[in-house]
Parts: sequence; structure tokens; C-alpha cells
Amino acid sequence: MSLVGPRPIRPRFFGDLAAELPAYWQRVVVRPGLTGFAQVRRGYETSMAEKLAHDLEWIADRSVRLYLRTLAVTAWRVLGQFGRGIVGH
Repeated sequence: MSLVGPRPIRPRFFGDLAAELPAYWQRVVVRPGLTGFAQVRRGYETSMAEKLAHDLEWIADRSVRLYLRTLAVTAWRVLGQFGRGIVGH
């Protein structure tokens, strides 16, 4: 597992998602991450098709700059949640 990459999916859902979204299999060419480009761009309320589009964008354009930016946005959002007192309650 990596710090940044497409968020892992439970294996039992992979077949259904791959059948519904033919490009879904392309996510397996990179290691999954603790945080992902799709999560920092759109959040968890996004459809799987939108998340896939962001994951594929990250896979195609991955660079040290994008990796560090994704980590920075993740840290900013997590620390912002602590500041509002939401995390941990």
C-alpha cells in the first residue's frame, strides 16, 4: 500500500464494478493508497464513475508534484476537521 493512490476496494465488489465500469480494472496497475486523488477532489459522496475518472486522471498524470499536493490537501482537510472538533466524536 502507498500513501497516495486509488483507495482500495473490497474484492467482493470489484467484479460488479468492473462489469459496470469497463475501465475499472485500470486501477489495479498502481498500488492502493491511504488517501486518493478522488477523495481530495470530490469526497466520499461522489459516484463510483466520478471517482474512477479522478483515479484514472491520477494514474495518467501521477508525478511527485501531484503526489505531494494530494498529501498536502489531505493533511489540510484532516487538520481542519480537528480544528472544528468533528474528528473523534
